[in-house]
Amino acid sequence: MLVREQQQQIPRRRFVNQSIQLNLFFLRIVKEHLIFVKASLTPKDINYGRQADMLRREVERLLMETVRLSQGVIRPNQLNSGEFVTKYTLDAEKATQFYTGIEIDTNITQMELNLAGNDLPITEDIPPDNIPDDAPFLQNFDEQASAQNIFTLNRRIIPVIREVIAFKQTLIRRVNSCQMFTLAYPHMVEHLLEETEFYLTMLRRLQRMMDIDIDRETVEQESFWNEIMGDHAKFIRGMLDPTEEALINMANEFAERYEQLTEEAENFKKIMNNMDNVTQQSLRTTREFRNFKTQGVEGILGCKVKSIILPLLADHVLREANHYLRILRRLNRPNRY
Repeated sequence: MLVREQQQQIPRRRFVNQSIQLNLFFLRIVKEHLIFVKASLTPKDINYGRQADMLRREVERLLMETVRLSQGVIRPNQLNSGEFVTKYTLDAEKATQFYTGIEIDTNITQMELNLAGNDLPITEDIPPDNIPDDAPFLQNFDEQASAQNIFTLNRRIIPVIREVIAFKQTLIRRVNSCQMFTLAYPHMVEHLLEETEFYLTMLRRLQRMMDIDIDRETVEQESFWNEIMGDHAKFIRGMLDPTEEALINMANEFAERYEQLTEEAENFKKIMNNMDNVTQQSLRTTREFRNFKTQGVEGILGCKVKSIILPLLADHVLREANHYLRILRRLNRPNRY
């Protein structure tokens, strides 16, 4: 387990809101993992590509249902966080489909963009404050029916995510035993697995409607996401063209900074001491890294950055930085709930 649970239940409103947020974010992330996996396979492993496609379609159906259930639940400040979709996502999907020939359902992205409304553009800027997860919903919202629908949806998502995890574990075993070759770094496949396992852990915790130890969550979330951000920096460094020396140096600097932050968070985990200083450093570093990733997406979509980074992968890691930023802002507040 990544978080220590206590024996009190979370309010129903918080269950609804957190489930929607978690599923909107991670179902898209997992869906894209399967696209990246398929794109990295060689013609010899076409059967594994078909399995990735089958799982992706299942995840897409669940994401579509989550988007529909989000009407009147997901709030403007959450939609505008840039963690579910960004203003680049649609173009990144189209470009990736063009490059790889892998079919991508862009209708889901358009539906998510429409959730924000015409007057609320999706940006990469995090608003100053978050509305509490147990704040009242919109008028005429049936909280009980929504909670039941989402509980049922979560129950359907869990076995699918377990299948995805088993699939990724198979790929890792085959790659590590030299039975399979992929164009992805072996550690990148392990990275995708870690994110999926993290999602399953969080979803199971929510499904039990159990509250958590906030202090320990701060440490666990920062340890996990700082490591993820550090991996991103290393992957970007390794996937840039060797001629992109300035960008490589910047990515390397971020990798070193996140290694230090991860080590500091791990040390605090052992003694459960005050994490405020590490959180502030994580917030500052992740804002800077988010801006670096934004420039990367724009450069890759504009054909101005030489790399072997798929446009959707560039947008994918940008959304993860936006997601982590919103978590850090929440963890940085004196009264988190």
